[in-house]
Amino acid sequence: MTLYGLDISNHQQMTYRALPEYQAADFVIVQAIDPPQPYTGWERGGYTAEQLRAGVADNKHVGVYVWLWNSFSTSAATQADIAARLALIPDDVYLDMRLWLDMEDTTQDHGPPRQQDVLDALEVMDQWSVEHGIMPKPGVYSGDWYLRGYMDAWFPPDRVYWQANYALTHDEASAALLPMRPCIQYTSDPIDQNAMLTSEVFSIMPQPAPEPDCAGLINGLAYVADDLGDRLLTEAQRPNVRKTVVRDIVKEMQRVRTEQIGPRP
Repeated sequence: MTLYGLDISNHQQMTYRALPEYQAADFVIVQAIDPPQPYTGWERGGYTAEQLRAGVADNKHVGVYVWLWNSFSTSAATQADIAARLALIPDDVYLDMRLWLDMEDTTQDHGPPRQQDVLDALEVMDQWSVEHGIMPKPGVYSGDWYLRGYMDAWFPPDRVYWQANYALTHDEASAALLPMRPCIQYTSDPIDQNAMLTSEVFSIMPQPAPEPDCAGLINGLAYVADDLGDRLLTEAQRPNVRKTVVRDIVKEMQRVRTEQIGPRP
């Protein structure tokens, strides 16, 4: 099964809620980012908090992505920036999908330094996820054009891929989903729209397994007990067998069967 939803940022403020694409969406993934100024009624989280709370109020599954800036000169600075934006996520909102790192900054040279930026950011996001009870590792949003042109065709190991692929239609995006590519952004008209595997959402639990056939199991055990009793009684007819002991065992089996299951037909 496929879910469909949007990803949004602070530049949309709260206007997106009127769009039919949002109203029909199953989920919304919000960018954790400081609000543009002036932000009237600012509180911790700005539009990030407001958009997440709106998603919950509108009965959407909610998630968060964080943009990776490649302009920091040290790992510590990169990680401090990621941590500061994760701090914008309000404590009263339950995220029911993994975090995502948005990897598409084109302002810096490509190569190993950019790869290290990604690993530094994911380290902080991993820790935040564990602290907040989100077990799946954060995934990475990007496009094949970026992986080839800016990352030397590198992708962080053991991470799932949220792929930007505008060559796909709504239905094609759904058909192209895979466990390691569980989300595809297929258009930005009039807003970023995505297809996602249902398994990515924690609150959609698998359907419970059918109840075991307890009646069939009990009847099967009763048959075994009855057959064993018959065999014991037959055995008791042989010479040199302590018949009274065997008969006592059979009587006890029959008593338990009658009490626990019912009389023998």
